Amino acid sequence: LRPQKHLDELRRHHEKLMTLLPILNVAMGARQFAASRLLGHRTARDFWIKHFGNQAHEISWERFREAFENEFGMQHPEDMLHLKRRLDENADGAISVYELASFSDHGGLRANFDKLIGACEEDVPLSIGTRNQILSR
Repeated sequence: LRPQKHLDELRRHHEKLMTLLPILNVAMGARQFAASRLLGHRTARDFWIKHFGNQAHEISWERFREAFENEFGMQHPEDMLHLKRRLDENADGAISVYELASFSDHGGLRANFDKLIGACEEDVPLSIGTRNQILSR
């Protein structure tokens, strides 16, 4: 038996449920899940619906990356790694509507990506607090 492994797995499931809870609460107002109800910024909403549809609540990082580069052009792999680390808040390898909304609601998807990468190029430490300060500029 490996109790730590099981505890870590339970923590990941708990984090996932806590991520999905706000989505479910908002979405339950409608009989069917609608990503458009959760994505406040137009650019993120349009991007999500165009590439994944309005009913998708979570997609793999690989699928997100392909859509992002299809939409905005090829990006440097390190820049995409920074984006993945910022978006995938619970490190489960998937991007949820909730995670995208928390990243993009203040400024939009592309603009916040550019701010994030600009901060990385300046070697600014990217703690969560720093990331939020960068995105709120």
